[in-house]
Amino acid sequence: RRVCHPHRLRHRHPLSRVAAAASVVPSDYAHGGSSEFPHSPARASAAPVHIVYRYSTKLQRVGTLVERLLPVFGHRRRHTPRRAAAMKLSEALVLAKTKVESVEQVRNLNLWGNGLTDVELVTRMPQLEMLSLSVNKIGSLRHFAACTRLVELHLRKNEVADLGEVRHLVGLKGLRVLWLCDNPCAETPNYRARVIQLLPHLVKLDNEEIGEEERKAAASAKSRAAAVAAGVAAGVQAAAAASPGVGRKSVGGSGGGGGGGGVG
Repeated sequence: RRVCHPHRLRHRHPLSRVAAAASVVPSDYAHGGSSEFPHSPARASAAPVHIVYRYSTKLQRVGTLVERLLPVFGHRRRHTPRRAAAMKLSEALVLAKTKVESVEQVRNLNLWGNGLTDVELVTRMPQLEMLSLSVNKIGSLRHFAACTRLVELHLRKNEVADLGEVRHLVGLKGLRVLWLCDNPCAETPNYRARVIQLLPHLVKLDNEEIGEEERKAAASAKSRAAAVAAGVAAGVQAAAAASPGVGRKSVGGSGGGGGGGGVG
């Protein structure tokens, strides 16, 4: 009884071993023990039959219960990732980070890796000169147009997909450093040339400084694009100037015919 007590076996064996052992107990007692179940007695004849049957039945019940509980408690539950909620830049977060009295006084702000999706609050920071919002989830640059004193803007590893968003930064004449690498827009063909065309006052784009040759190449590409656009505009104007004359002739002819009919 001391060896075969089910509570003792429960503490000596993991759940899976108890379940496996319970299924072989009756046959082990009948044949004098087994190496797979080390706590079985060496001689089955030493234990009465009713004791063997009683405890083997209890062990079978424990094993059945364990087999039912193993799928619930023996394995980790599958983790279903939840959709991250939109994170808006708040005044409390800015004040806690910068230790100033109001957001209008902020000059340098670093909120790296906060999962921000909405940064509309930067429109209330006219004194902002250095802004680091890397490793967030920002998808638009329209709010940064209000930061007229901005010198450095770090937006690495965000979700800016359209390179046309850079047009919102054209009015920032003091902007010298811009980081947009690891954004989807950085995979656009001629990414650096197009950004330099839109922001010729930049000194450094991502981790590379803008050289004179790169700047000249971007300027020449911009002039070629402007010439092509001017030619297309002139062609459209010429076509528009020619089409009204044709319309007036046709209208005049129809008017004359109508007048003759009236006189007759």
